[in-house]
Amino acid sequence: MKKILVLICFALIAVAGCTPQPTVNTNTVANANQPAETKPAAAMPSESDIIAKEKATWDAVKKKDWDAFGAMLASDYVEVLDSGVHDKAAALTGVKDFDLSEVTYADWKMIPVDKDAALITYSVTVKAKYKGQDVLPGPYREASAWVNRDGPWLALH
Repeated sequence: MKKILVLICFALIAVAGCTPQPTVNTNTVANANQPAETKPAAAMPSESDIIAKEKATWDAVKKKDWDAFGAMLASDYVEVLDSGVHDKAAALTGVKDFDLSEVTYADWKMIPVDKDAALITYSVTVKAKYKGQDVLPGPYREASAWVNRDGPWLALH
């Protein structure tokens, strides 16, 4: 099962990384005498940057700040659970049943994919309830894929 999840993760990263992203606004009339504006290439964030982003998603869930949590997810976010594969809307609906009171982290490892994508793996132990029922504390192995989408780094998986 873990091998399948890893393969799915890499397939999603490959698709996201291979999708051409526009670099110039094509909805405006360009003046041939002026160079097109381009954004400077974003540098690959450090492992500590990606860890901070991942922890921020957990903090938003703990605070029940669904707007902040949703803002950290890419529009094509995909979540793979034992109940199936969920899009961003389903993930946002489902997480509202998760009442997180404590979380501790260990064993962080970031795997850069390219300048616009990275995988992060780690383990968590939680004190939480799901739909009013206690959640076993774990530890649980977690993995996320982060992508740069024209500046902001967003969770893709």
